[in-house]
Order: sequence, then structure tokens, then C-alpha cells
Amino acid sequence: MSEMTATNHLTKFGPHNPAKSILQQFRELYEYRGILFNITATTIRAQYRGSFLGATWTVLGPFFLLAIHVAVFGHLIGRGVPNYALYLISGMVPFLSFNQSCMGGCRSFTNGEVYLRRVYLPKLLLPTSTLLVNMFSFTCTFASVMLLVPFLHSRLSIHWVILPAAIFLLFMFNYGAIMLMAVINVYFRDMEHFTAAGLRAMYFLTPVIYKSQPPLPEVVITINTYNPMTYYLIFFRSALYSNTWPEPRVWLITCCLSLGMFSLGLLVLRKFQDKIIYAL
Repeated sequence: MSEMTATNHLTKFGPHNPAKSILQQFRELYEYRGILFNITATTIRAQYRGSFLGATWTVLGPFFLLAIHVAVFGHLIGRGVPNYALYLISGMVPFLSFNQSCMGGCRSFTNGEVYLRRVYLPKLLLPTSTLLVNMFSFTCTFASVMLLVPFLHSRLSIHWVILPAAIFLLFMFNYGAIMLMAVINVYFRDMEHFTAAGLRAMYFLTPVIYKSQPPLPEVVITINTYNPMTYYLIFFRSALYSNTWPEPRVWLITCCLSLGMFSLGLLVLRKFQDKIIYAL
């Protein structure tokens, strides 16, 4: 999109029209789709620039992490969990996606400052680009995991039909988290470091490597119950691990969490979108 076109869009969509509806904001994002995809592609290429294996690390990284977890926790924790490798990977994939979304969200505006200062861009564009980068990583990892599933003593199941719903709800939640983190980190630059520390703690307070059941302490089980990521893990494991349908309660809670986080992130972004450039 040329600078003149961008200027025309500034008049139509930009700060002169602060009362844009949500529909108008996403329409504006669509108008800038060329820039969106260019920034996304540039970010993905930059992640692997100078690397011999390039984007292959998108697949190799999680595999190495999984192998280490199976080797270490398989003996310490996984003895009472049938097919522990499949249990672990079906929980690790969605949690890693959430982790990458939160960390990427913190950097959305701070890393994209150069774009915002050159020309008007919809404030949704950079968080959306972060989401697309995360979706690329998730797709590569998940596709390779699905190729591994038959070798992990699993089988094709009708319950796999819920995977698209599980992925959609996860990314809706991630999108809201990205928008929220992006805005907070503009005003509070230590947020990225607090988020990294918080995610490390959250990893062990989410039933990724263990089952949320006795003999775990009651306080850990209670934390698991109120941990939003627990319900996304249940969704993925229902399809890939236990071959069951999620309970209606899990459907309801997960849908509410996704809608709630997306709405909160969008609300915060809309409130601060015209002030962000002055805080960078």
C-alpha cells in the first residue's frame, strides 16, 4: 500500500474517527492486509536468519523439548500415566502456543515502533501479525505431532473432529492475550520480564507434565481447577489422548474464557490505541 493510499485511509479510518466500531476496525485491518502479511513474513524470516536449518527449528525445537521432558519426567511422574509421551505432547503443544503468544504480545508494539512512526497503521495490525506468526509455528509443530500420533500407540478417532474447535478457541484466547500484553508493555516495560517469570510458574501450575489428581496436594489441584489453560489442555487431550468428548461444562468454560479474553484485549486496545504512539 502506497503512502498516499495510507494517507487516504488515515482520513477514513484513523485518529480523526475515534469512534470506529469493531467491525470497522477489522475492515480497516483487511484493507491493510498486504502490509500485515509482509510484516508477518519479515518477522518469520528474521527469526531464522543466519540459521542453517531455518524454519525447521519450528519443528525441531518442540521435539527436543518433548524428548527431554519424556526422558526426565517420564520416570519421575509418568509411571502412573499410560502412554505418557502422548499425554505430554497433547498438553505441551497448546501451552507452548499460549506461551509464545504472551511473549510475542509483549513485543508487538515495542518491536514494531519503527512501523508505527513511519506511517499510520491500524493498531490491530501488529498484534494480529504476532498472532499469525504464532499460528505459523503452531501449524508446523501440530502437523508434525499429528504425523507422530500413530507411532505413539494412538489411533484415528471420530473425536478428532473437535480439534478445529479446540484450535479456534485457543487462538481466540491467545489473540486477546496478545492485545492485552501489547498495550500493557507499552506503558510498563517490565511487563515482559514479569510475564516470562509468570509463565514459568504457570507451566508447573498447569497439568502439562502431570495429572491433576491425588496424590497431588489439594492446593495444586485447586489451582489447576481455576487455571484457564487447564481447560484448553482438556480439549486437546480429549481428542488426541483419551478419545472422549469434552464435558458440556468444559465446552462452556472454554468458550467463555476465549470470548472473555478476546473481548478484554480488544477493549483495552480500543481504549489506548490513539495514545500508544506517544508512549513508545
